[in-house]
Amino acid sequence: MPVTSPRTYAEVLAPPAHQALAGAGLLARLPLAVLGFSALLVVEDTTGSFTLGGAVSGVVVAANAAAGPALGRLGDRHGQARVLRAATLLSLLGVAAFVLATSAHAPAPAILAAAALAGAGVVPIGSFTRGRWSQLYTPSDRHPMNGARLGTAYAVEAVLDELVWVGGPVTVSALAALTDARLAMIGACAMGALGSILLAAQKPGAENPDTRNPGATDPKPAPTGKLSFLPATSPSVLAALAVLASMFAVGITFGLNDLSAVAFTKDAGVPGLAGTVVAAGSLGAVIGGLTAGLSPTTDPQRGVSIGAVLFLIAYTPLAFASNVPTVLALSFAGGLAYAPFSVAANRLIERQSPAVRLTESLAWLTTANLAGFALGALIGGTAIDHWGPRGGYYLVPISALATLLLAVAGALWTRNTRTRPVRN
Repeated sequence: MPVTSPRTYAEVLAPPAHQALAGAGLLARLPLAVLGFSALLVVEDTTGSFTLGGAVSGVVVAANAAAGPALGRLGDRHGQARVLRAATLLSLLGVAAFVLATSAHAPAPAILAAAALAGAGVVPIGSFTRGRWSQLYTPSDRHPMNGARLGTAYAVEAVLDELVWVGGPVTVSALAALTDARLAMIGACAMGALGSILLAAQKPGAENPDTRNPGATDPKPAPTGKLSFLPATSPSVLAALAVLASMFAVGITFGLNDLSAVAFTKDAGVPGLAGTVVAAGSLGAVIGGLTAGLSPTTDPQRGVSIGAVLFLIAYTPLAFASNVPTVLALSFAGGLAYAPFSVAANRLIERQSPAVRLTESLAWLTTANLAGFALGALIGGTAIDHWGPRGGYYLVPISALATLLLAVAGALWTRNTRTRPVRN
């Protein structure tokens, strides 16, 4: 197992182009972290209905999940820069329409349509930036350590994924309590647009970049065909499909958790802490991601299974939490467990994907997670309206268990298929 160290983090982030990639990617992630959450707060404050709030949040995330692979494919085929600029404009138009619709107390269908437009324009930034890291650190005889460095780069990406969730929801909750959640939504989306523009400005890289002197990060566009791992039936392909299903179950858990955090803290008389609860999980994921990057596993399938076990152990007690401090601690533990799972899942998909379809392939993981989140938000809102503020937490152990079962099923199927004798 290749072992990295904090020095490896410094090596990965030392080149200015890499720093620009990480910084722009961090800013560009903001809308994904706050758009659905702030939409939920706006609708809940306006109508008092968690069912409608969950539906709006779910629509934002579902639209993003549906558009993600298509945006990834367009990025692979036509270049990331063009897609980043066009999608950013679309999302800003959607946010403007949502703000106008909620301000005018428009009917629910109009609000949902605006939410869908805003969500559809949010680029799966993680898949775009991971695609860039992959072409920067392609393993080769000339650079034998690129595999380990790519694992560290993916750990950096996992940390960046969660950093926006540390600050984003907290800021949105605070501004919603002090002023209006729509202001936070507009500000965060403006910052995200800036990040996308900065990312789009980075020039295309060479087909075989020299990672010792990388001056560019954007992969060159290339003609694309069908995804290799979706229609095939090899053991590794089945493992990839299993990890997608596991990530869907993870998304359901997150959707239930976020809706329950809003309801639970409001019932406890501290609604401003809803974002803090969500951020606690993200802070745990930041620490977990940094730890995972210190010693990236060479067997991502094993990493997925171990991560799923830790995920179940961490999230199950939420069903029995009785106060906000306990929920905060458990959310932190859940994020700590999720990060290694996420890093391993991205490595597994990356290994099964052709280079010319890498952005789209990685976007499927984001789509699976967001689609699960949308379903979890919808189910969670209904559960809360029927069973009270802890209703969503009651369902968390079920979705966490599904994550583990799907991950283990993929691992077992892969192992059994590989050891099965071939018939002549």
